[in-house]
Amino acid sequence: MSEVLGHAMVVKVAIGMAQESFEELMKYDRAYAEYKLRKENLGLTDKQLRKAYVERMAPFFLQSARTTLAGMLTGNLSPELKDQISDALIKDHAFQAHRTF
Repeated sequence: MSEVLGHAMVVKVAIGMAQESFEELMKYDRAYAEYKLRKENLGLTDKQLRKAYVERMAPFFLQSARTTLAGMLTGNLSPELKDQISDALIKDHAFQAHRTF
């Protein structure tokens, strides 16, 4: 996967969001038809095309991932998990100035 700058926890959540986005997008006939056409034209497998989509889109979900993790801090989580999330968000903040899309 191409480099996505951020703390590993934030990046993992962003990748998950990009994967969910792909699943939702494929529910639409027009998007699915374009996907099939692109797959045929590029000669890629489903797995390769999905991976390319997720790699391209994951950086756009970084802020949503941070927001989701921050929101989790108000939930009923163990103090250890809250500490891990908080630590990840603090460390991830250092990456923000260096992010490229």
